[in-house]
Amino acid sequence: VGPYTAAAICSICYDLPTPVVDGNVYRVLSRYFGVDLPVNSGAGMRYFADLAEDVFNKTHPGSYNQGLMEFGALQCVPKNPDCKSCPLSESCEALARNQVARFPVKLPKKEVRKRYFNYYMPVDPGFRTLLIKRTVGGIWQGLYEFPLIESEREVSDKQAEQRITDGFFPEIEHPRKILKSNPVPLIHKLSHQHLYLTFRIVYIEKDLKEGIPIAEMEAYPVPVPIANFMETVKNSYF
Repeated sequence: VGPYTAAAICSICYDLPTPVVDGNVYRVLSRYFGVDLPVNSGAGMRYFADLAEDVFNKTHPGSYNQGLMEFGALQCVPKNPDCKSCPLSESCEALARNQVARFPVKLPKKEVRKRYFNYYMPVDPGFRTLLIKRTVGGIWQGLYEFPLIESEREVSDKQAEQRITDGFFPEIEHPRKILKSNPVPLIHKLSHQHLYLTFRIVYIEKDLKEGIPIAEMEAYPVPVPIANFMETVKNSYF
């Protein structure tokens, strides 16, 4: 469970002094104290955790947490709160500034970036394949993956085959057969980007100079979606 659930269980069920900080609590505290820090920033979350601890009622932890959350859900609501009937109106900093609607402050959400990963798993006559270590910065640095072409959008089977014919991968020449493992891209969601992954198995006629036995490929550290693909491949193709 996360910090919110853990604090709620500890305080409500076991009467332990653990303040709950959820969306309602963020809103109440930020308005009452006029805190400008974004609640969805690292600094903001740490500040509000400390503030919740400072104002916490340790004598009645469960009742306090439930009361504060209910106050945010019923009285100090996100839009158009009835501040005239609020029992805290005389000491609310946001109301004094006439800025209730401004709180809580939040950082704008980052636009989700879409990336299209086209993986080619070569298979030579000795049932060896090729894994390449990611040395560039960004995601999955230091992990292994199959030969990859990243594109701006999903590519057709003809386009994918053409890239091999054009010699994009010197290790994969004169493919005997190409099989598309997944008919539609697999979507792997990260915090600020979505990866659309397509895997193709490329049977080649020449031995791979640095080939890895397919039976041993799972011993290499790879990203989760590639590990899942490896498991599927072993069960379905070899």
